[in-house]
Amino acid sequence: MERARKRMQQAEKQLREDRRKEAVQEQQRAEEELQKAIVELERILMQLREEEIERALVDLETRLRRMYEWEKSIRDATEKLAALSGEARDRQLEIQANKLSIEQMKVAMEGQRALLLLQDEGSSQAFPEALEQVNLDAQSVVKRLVAADVSEMTLAIEDEILGALEEMLESLKQVQKQREEEKQQKQQGGGQQGGGSPEDQPLVDKLAELRLIKTLQLRVNRRTDRLAQESNSGNDLIGQVADPRLLEELKALSDRQQKIQDVTREILLEKAKQ
Repeated sequence: MERARKRMQQAEKQLREDRRKEAVQEQQRAEEELQKAIVELERILMQLREEEIERALVDLETRLRRMYEWEKSIRDATEKLAALSGEARDRQLEIQANKLSIEQMKVAMEGQRALLLLQDEGSSQAFPEALEQVNLDAQSVVKRLVAADVSEMTLAIEDEILGALEEMLESLKQVQKQREEEKQQKQQGGGQQGGGSPEDQPLVDKLAELRLIKTLQLRVNRRTDRLAQESNSGNDLIGQVADPRLLEELKALSDRQQKIQDVTREILLEKAKQ
């Protein structure tokens, strides 16, 4: 940039002296220096963006893995509580379930921190939605454990949390593997390949996003089937549910389905703009 500035300054001087040919040459050299600066700046920005993505992926993986380990411990403890009977159940259930609810709240809080990380990064649509659903499920389990509810439904929601975390961790693993392969290819190719600005690099690619949307939909389907089994009629939910708790869960499930549709639409619109 400094070299380009000096070239421009020299060209200005030559124009004042009516040395147009020399001025044009200096202007061309200034343009060349500016182009070099642009290329170098793009390289630096691309490297910074890659480092930012790598840090975000590592941070996200660490938080999700921590959530998974905590949830696995809660799931095992909930199952043991569900197996209690007689005096042992009367004596321990409420106290132990309340302790577990505190641990479950830790999962929800860690999930919220991970969600903020994704929202700040801003390039993913499906991952934040998947994590938000995990957080909502974690909060649902907190309420159930506070009420000493260690039923099959509570265990099933805990299983869904574990399944969702496993899917996201596997997705991140594949993303990191792909990024490492691309980095090696660039190094072997002698530098940066392809075009696009640094801002164009997403945290995860659209294929990973679409795969996650598919698992989100499958999870909604499974939850719908489970609620149908708890309703008055497993064949028809409409007009058959009288339990206020089930009605609330059906409403939440409807909202979840709408969000999946919205995320899918956003990805399609973004792809169409490209």
